[in-house]
Amino acid sequence: MTRTLAALGIGSITFIGASVVGAMPVAPGIVCETYPGAPSCVGGLPDCNTCHDKTTLPVVMNAFGRDVSLALEAYADKPFEAAAFVGSLPFALTDVESVDSDGDGHTNLTELLEGTRPGDASSVPREITCPEDVTGLDYPICRYDLSFTFRKVNIDFCGMPPTFEEMEAFRAMLPNEQRSALHAKLDACLDTQFWLGFDGVLWSLAHEKIRPLTAFFTEGTNFFFDYALFVWTQMDGHDVRDMLMATYLVTIDLPLGPDDLSFVEYRQVPEIPGQPMQVERRAGMLTLAWPLFYNTMFTALPRTTAAQAYRAFLGLDIAKSEGLDWPVAGEPVDYDNAGVSAPECAQCHATLDPLAYPFATYNGLQADPQIGEFMYDANRIDKYFAQQFPEMVNMPESGVIFGVPVDNLLHWANVAANSDAFYAARVEDYWSLLVGEAPRPDDAASYAQFTALWESLRNHHSIETMLHAFIETEVYGAP
Repeated sequence: MTRTLAALGIGSITFIGASVVGAMPVAPGIVCETYPGAPSCVGGLPDCNTCHDKTTLPVVMNAFGRDVSLALEAYADKPFEAAAFVGSLPFALTDVESVDSDGDGHTNLTELLEGTRPGDASSVPREITCPEDVTGLDYPICRYDLSFTFRKVNIDFCGMPPTFEEMEAFRAMLPNEQRSALHAKLDACLDTQFWLGFDGVLWSLAHEKIRPLTAFFTEGTNFFFDYALFVWTQMDGHDVRDMLMATYLVTIDLPLGPDDLSFVEYRQVPEIPGQPMQVERRAGMLTLAWPLFYNTMFTALPRTTAAQAYRAFLGLDIAKSEGLDWPVAGEPVDYDNAGVSAPECAQCHATLDPLAYPFATYNGLQADPQIGEFMYDANRIDKYFAQQFPEMVNMPESGVIFGVPVDNLLHWANVAANSDAFYAARVEDYWSLLVGEAPRPDDAASYAQFTALWESLRNHHSIETMLHAFIETEVYGAP
């Protein structure tokens, strides 16, 4: 039995001419149209590393990128105009399929279809062979095993291995009884403080999204409520989309007393002191006080706020040139005179600035006596920034995300929370936690399991339902 693996997943593709610094963010889509079976095209698009070496500054093309660029010259003149580039790239890709650009012994076509990088000699398809005879082993290596999975569920979800007696009782059951006991154990673990409690597993998953700083722990910016809302959306079959769409708030109760965090409970509430956002303008974790305090602060156009939301909730890091496949024509306008229209900046800001416009009507640390901090203010720009940046009075509240025009942040959140990127990012959170690494496009079998999980989550919206499916996968339950 053999599994095809590779050292690294397929990266991104954006092209830069030899003498011109100018990205072609449509390239990932063209790659996927040319090679729809490429692992990186399942539920997403390639990123820059396919053609660029991002370990150097400035970023340069790698061996594959150079070969594709040279092949393009047979069809279009440099610097490549957008229309000529779009029409010629499929032919250039086909022309270099049989070439081994990085000299690692595998053709570019093989690497693209295996999920490795054709411009990186350290990224190569490799094979792991599983033993045919598993007799005498504690667990059948490379094959799903209920006893192994039961032990793993106890450790991963309850925080401790089963006792000897529990394992013996489990092994004595019939297979259908074992499966029922396995899922009953998961249900029990998902209600423990190890999973739900203060600084528990779910809190650790939220750290990167919330980015707490205890130096700023005050009543008005109490990020405990960010953790509470996050945990609530992950538990008891609640709709995970409420991470971005909740109009309610969640508070933390301390049954053992105000100074004892060893046992916490969560409760949905309509209002919380220090969380003043108008109900009709709430967008889940996007509009709580902490992100507006920490990310927006006094910023006119909160690009950082939008970029953090894009990264934390959709798994797309603009700083790594991810998620730039939907540039908006005519952008960036540079309303705040930040210099973003410069060629080296525009390739990112044509996507980022339209993402950020809907955030600009939400107050950070501005203190209008009638509106206040951390609240929606339709006149925010006029009040605080028009004198310094006169052009900002023409900046829209509407924006664009994933190529979809949105009217405001509520619409932004709705599109984001119903996107493939959102569901894939949610499953990737747990995949990285439970498997120990991000999903690997180069392992076709496990990546298909990852894809099936997030596609199913898109239908039922429940993290706990997804986790019950997760523990049934070979990638989780096969030693």
